[in-house]
Amino acid sequence: MSSLDESHGLTDQSDWIGHAINLANNAIPRAFPRPTVGAVIVKDGVLIAEGTTVPGGGLHAEAVALSKAGISARGADMYVTLEPHGYRSTQPPCTEAIIAAGIKRLVYAIDDPNPSVSGKGAEYLAKNGVQVIKGDGAAAATQLHEAFLHSTEHRRPFINVKFAATLDGKIAAVGGDSKWITGEEARGWAHRLRSTIDGIAVGSKTVMIDDPQLTARPQNIDFPERFQPRRIIFDSSGTTSATARVHGENTLFLTTSRSSDEWRDTVRQTGSQIFECDTTQSGQVEIISALDLLGDQNIQNVLVEGGPELLGSFFDAQAVNRIYAFLSPSIMGARDAPGAINGVGAQQMDQIVRLDTAQTSLLGEDILVTGIPHWPEKR
Repeated sequence: MSSLDESHGLTDQSDWIGHAINLANNAIPRAFPRPTVGAVIVKDGVLIAEGTTVPGGGLHAEAVALSKAGISARGADMYVTLEPHGYRSTQPPCTEAIIAAGIKRLVYAIDDPNPSVSGKGAEYLAKNGVQVIKGDGAAAATQLHEAFLHSTEHRRPFINVKFAATLDGKIAAVGGDSKWITGEEARGWAHRLRSTIDGIAVGSKTVMIDDPQLTARPQNIDFPERFQPRRIIFDSSGTTSATARVHGENTLFLTTSRSSDEWRDTVRQTGSQIFECDTTQSGQVEIISALDLLGDQNIQNVLVEGGPELLGSFFDAQAVNRIYAFLSPSIMGARDAPGAINGVGAQQMDQIVRLDTAQTSLLGEDILVTGIPHWPEKR
């Protein structure tokens, strides 16, 4: 009889899975394009080792925890956020290491969607004497690994949209000044968010107005330069100056046939890369074409930060997977001040986009709202 069973929701089991999920959520930098897995080893109700996936092709979380546990792993339980893999990738199979270490029971939250892994790792462990339990903490683990799951299934990056606005929906003053709508705590949180993704995207107008660095600068964390997110600039007609701060080997420009060869040559001399996408009827980068291209570049998780025209294009294409909206307890009140999202949008109330699983939190005086867009025709 196989020892592969469904989780029965034991309290201690849920607590340890939750601990593994928290470990992975707090791991910076993340291990993109691999999933950042959390693993803990428990014996007689006591935590003896833990680990997360090492970035840059390093050890998987299971191997990190096993190396810390040593011989204490024999007869212990292991809790992981994602099904262990049973084939050689950049690292040896985790299933072999688990069996060799003498782990008695393996509890994991969700299956790995990779066809080379899905179900096979768990079955192999069960056939080799490890009791395997799945399903506990599945909802939280699915959110933890949402970018990996999405990109594996669709071959396109998971798209997060972030904006900061006043209570009346304005993102800048009439003159373009936007520093700062939110307070220091919210801005610090946003930089930590940047450090958990592998691509930051803005439009060329944002580059022209703000001249941003588009880097992750999380507080109290030594964030290695080699793990900085890719900088992705949507520039349909080729207007970004060669002196803009976004240029460099870590930067991709997405453009169309409208941009000149002279501009492309100038941009390439800065070290930035240029990719030509399909063009919409209005002459802009076609969003789905851009996502296919980013997927080909192994970019798994993108944070789109603006401006309003680019955000509107993503919403009109129904290509947004999660929203982070920072709301300042303030009123702009100016008729001509720019709003957060300028797309075709809803023409009547039954077309508006609502958020599933919406959550709110307080960051200083500012409110963070996050959730998953629910497109009208899918209701």
